[in-house]
Amino acid sequence: MKKAKIPSLEDFIVALECEVVEFNLKTSNTVIRPVSEMVFGSKSSSYKGGQCNSAYIKIKSDECVQQLVYGGSCFLEAGDKIKAYIIKAEEVPRFHLKTNVYDIGWHTSYKKRCFIKEENVIKIEKLKGNKVIATYYL
Repeated sequence: MKKAKIPSLEDFIVALECEVVEFNLKTSNTVIRPVSEMVFGSKSSSYKGGQCNSAYIKIKSDECVQQLVYGGSCFLEAGDKIKAYIIKAEEVPRFHLKTNVYDIGWHTSYKKRCFIKEENVIKIEKLKGNKVIATYYL
């Protein structure tokens, strides 16, 4: 008897073609507070950790998706046509019997889900006609 292939996360990546309605890029400062330097009853040390960018893209598409969130920098403007790559899956934790002492006994698999109003994006392609003119990866 042949086992059914368990789908990987890559099997759930879908492309959504849409038009940008509004584009906002937010930059946040990060702070690092090492646990090893934690001081009780006083102020703990903290260090500047740099900056993180997040893009919030309101879109018009044939699906129910209204906004895309991209965890990096990209440069878009209203009216741009884009192809956004989304992981359209949800995690399903499953338990199995441990096979050795290093096996934790839990594995994650994925199942297909519907689009939601706000989707996280892993890749964006900016289009002009049918040609890709810019690509942004995480």
